[in-house]
Amino acid sequence: MGIVAFSWGGECINNHLTLLMNRDNWENRVISGASWDWKDQILSGRCIDNDGTWFGISKGGRVAFLVNTSLLLDRVEANSGSELYPVRFLEGNMSLDQFANELRLHEKQSNVRHVYSLIVADITSGSMVHIRKPLENESDVMIETVSYGVHTLSPYKGLDSTESPRDSRLRGLFSQQMIVDWGNVQALGEIAGNTEGGRDAVFLETMDEYPSGNLGRLRYGTTSTTALSVRRTEVMVFERYKVSAFNWGEGNNNQLTLLMNRDNWENRVISGTSWNRNGQILSGRCVANNGTWFGISKRGRVAFLVNAEILLDDVDQYTGSEFYPIEFLESKKSPREFADHVARRERQRHNNGYMSDPAEGWSYSLIVADMTLNSMVHIRKPVQAESNVIIQPVPFGVHTLSPYDGLDSTELPRDLRLRSLFSQMILDLGNNELMEEISWRFMYDAEGGRDAVFLQTRDDHPSGELGMLRFGTTSTTALVVKRTKEVMLFERYMEVNGAWTTHDFAFNIQ
Repeated sequence: MGIVAFSWGGECINNHLTLLMNRDNWENRVISGASWDWKDQILSGRCIDNDGTWFGISKGGRVAFLVNTSLLLDRVEANSGSELYPVRFLEGNMSLDQFANELRLHEKQSNVRHVYSLIVADITSGSMVHIRKPLENESDVMIETVSYGVHTLSPYKGLDSTESPRDSRLRGLFSQQMIVDWGNVQALGEIAGNTEGGRDAVFLETMDEYPSGNLGRLRYGTTSTTALSVRRTEVMVFERYKVSAFNWGEGNNNQLTLLMNRDNWENRVISGTSWNRNGQILSGRCVANNGTWFGISKRGRVAFLVNAEILLDDVDQYTGSEFYPIEFLESKKSPREFADHVARRERQRHNNGYMSDPAEGWSYSLIVADMTLNSMVHIRKPVQAESNVIIQPVPFGVHTLSPYDGLDSTELPRDLRLRSLFSQMILDLGNNELMEEISWRFMYDAEGGRDAVFLQTRDDHPSGELGMLRFGTTSTTALVVKRTKEVMLFERYMEVNGAWTTHDFAFNIQ
């Protein structure tokens, strides 16, 4: 299911496309937040069960969004279903008419039982098409060009339904916002949270009997909000999925509380936090090497890293310390066993001829923890050119982590300032759960110049070939792991165009 309102603009409108969309599904279905694909060309969320999507946009200017009845009936199968159609369109190069006609032929040949309304658009050509399959047991597909103007999209009635109170409510709220500000995606996101109207609310929240009858009563409702503005000069997307300070197992109701900023050069692209393909590991990624600085798994394994390679922009496609967090999250080793594994690995790299130059070594501080074992270990490699790795259990309490001085540095002004701010915030973050508010305060603390928690500088790139570039904070992560095994995560990260995107996630350790 889902609900969509959008404005498809003409020549007199500054925005080609403005979109507001809520996706609904049963609580047993896991989705991942919007992130770039491995080619860094398509931005979309994904359904973990079939790797399909309800919304996506490509750097080539192709857009697709879908509402269907399969989600209400929970008919989701691997490698099948209408949610694969947006992906197919975004990855292809067919014209809209070619794609629509191919889909019509496919439905006649496959006779899959589903009902959906799909919009496909090409911003560069200024064209948009609505593809609708209205009946489950029939293969007929309706194709129509979408006219300029404000529209809604319904899984049952298609384009511009006047019969559904929910569609009418959304259209009214959306049209009011369009009059005030056509391109404010955050304001649109707030509209999507409107809970007035019960089962006809824009933001749906219900408890019902699961369709198959074997799972009892489950939550069915909104699990994702997307607000999109495609202007004639830029694209903005709003979605509601390096220094660090953390509190490990001491006081209040939380087993772990973490605040972390990642810094890098502007030529390095990162992707926001999202679930991996099997829906087990939640992490952001460095696009250049697919490594990460932070991750948490549903098994209760946590890893976070600060390193010196980022400052030097020494990022290799196939190797680097940013692979260690992923390796730990995927492994079954205890934190101490993994630390010993890392120490052996570093000795091999330095002593067995894996490096032509000792300066190719890494310098980092890595925390690995297992919430179910209540175990946390600090792994520190302080000198790039040497293989020595320091391993220490992390005692309960408040700590900071530095790429240069490891755990609880008392020498660097930035670490001291971070510890002071974190200590002030920890009670609010732990007891009131104001994660977004706290992390915003944390992220925007720019006092202290080059020692600020939120770093914003311009310097000569280390390569000597790229001139003056921005080096600074590109991601903030706030994490709380409660003793009840409930996990809450809030993230804010910088897109390539300098816009900030937010995500939040909640789940339980299994």
